[in-house]
Amino acid sequence: MKNRLKVGLALGSGGARGLAHIGVLQILKRKNIRFDYLAGTSMGAVIGALYASGMEPEEIEEEALKIDKRQARMLFRPSLTISGLTDGKNITNLLKKYIGEKKFSDLRIPFACIATEFYEGKDITLNEGSVVEAVRASLSIPILVKPHVLNNMIFMDGGISNPVPVDTVRRMGADVTIAVNVINNPQRNIRMKNYIEEEADRNVKNGATRETLIREMVEKRLKRIKDIIPNIIENKLKNETPPINVIATKLFEIAESKIVEQKLMIDKPDVLIEPYTYYASIMDFELAPRLIYQGKRATLFKMNEINKILRGD
Repeated sequence: MKNRLKVGLALGSGGARGLAHIGVLQILKRKNIRFDYLAGTSMGAVIGALYASGMEPEEIEEEALKIDKRQARMLFRPSLTISGLTDGKNITNLLKKYIGEKKFSDLRIPFACIATEFYEGKDITLNEGSVVEAVRASLSIPILVKPHVLNNMIFMDGGISNPVPVDTVRRMGADVTIAVNVINNPQRNIRMKNYIEEEADRNVKNGATRETLIREMVEKRLKRIKDIIPNIIENKLKNETPPINVIATKLFEIAESKIVEQKLMIDKPDVLIEPYTYYASIMDFELAPRLIYQGKRATLFKMNEINKILRGD
């Protein structure tokens, strides 16, 4: 009898757009798709942690639908801190309401979340100790939310370094990886993918493989993106309009979209689910019903592909 393939689910970052992950989880549950490993970045870490701590997708949806614009503003209420518009205490308190004092060892499924080390910009996998503390580190959106100190390290949002942690669930032991990317501009992603692959085909020489060239090109582009982000922030902050919170969210959206399209080229999942969330910003929590629906829709569209892979066809 053939052993069942171990499945890893990677939930990506994206602020409010990550509410689409709830719809993904609901369809996977309805279709009896069991996953053995779970990893999340930023909002993906939030949804993943809630599920891993014991909440069912329907329960997570019920709570998500309660968040309106006023409640979202309360979560990100400005505080007296020089390293972020909010200190993140309200976010931490909300996480504790549902997760409590659980440690990773208490969870019903192996779970990890991704945060970005402040000084070197490396992605760090957090999978030990307090779940709430790790998730809080993972969602420290630059400028908007104060960086989080954990294990004598300073962390920023994981979306800066690893927006969709496909490589993480692979390292955890997954044979099959299902990734959910909610940071999408599908047409732009296709154009960029085609451009890089065509460049690699033109430059295959001296024994270098096409895959090696693609990886090198992507890694160079990722480095350039990360290097210019501080300069973009500095220049934007010199402009008095629009407000700093709008600047912060827009900059983060731009940076994440560029990073994710590159990362998914070198860390390709076996199945990529991409709910259509392009109309929403990272703060549009009041759009929860539409975003959850898009998660369901995108997952149903991929079910034949998922089943085929799991059958080993």
